Amino acid sequence: MASPRKILRYSMQSNENEKGKTCSDVLEELKKTTETLKEENAVIRDQLNAVIQILADQTVLIKQLVKEKGELNPIRGQLPIKREEELVELEEKIKLNRDIYITPMKSILQPAGVLSGLNFILSKDIVLAYNVDAVQGKKALRTHKEFFAALLEFIPPGDEPPENTVRKAMQRMKKRVFKKKCLAKNQE
Repeated sequence: MASPRKILRYSMQSNENEKGKTCSDVLEELKKTTETLKEENAVIRDQLNAVIQILADQTVLIKQLVKEKGELNPIRGQLPIKREEELVELEEKIKLNRDIYITPMKSILQPAGVLSGLNFILSKDIVLAYNVDAVQGKKALRTHKEFFAALLEFIPPGDEPPENTVRKAMQRMKKRVFKKKCLAKNQE
């Protein structure tokens, strides 16, 4: 007779792990962990959306600044105005496209104001050759209507008329020029 075969028997482990937890306990912990991860994921997603929104706002601001900087570059090369021909040319350009030229000029004068910053717009030669109303044999800045109106726009409302502020700015600039000339003569 043949010998009986040995039957291999597999024993099933109990449904307890090393710590004595049942499968249902492990499943419950897994569900809790999953819920916690979902909540943390939702919080992170909200934070990410907030960062994306802030980044989008910053991008818009940067694009706006770059656009303004790009608009400033063409006119910055033309300022300060050194000759009467340049003044006439700028007058014509202001007539054609006012905003492209007014906004950069305003930003140039904004920090210091017209009284201190007129030398960034007009050179000393133009200021010496012109005054507001063409008195004492000088040319009138007022005849360049578009440019003069733009210059008046840069002056914030105050106690005195903007024309007087332009007069004072031109007087100050002339005084600075004459003072430099006088100091240069004294040093020689």
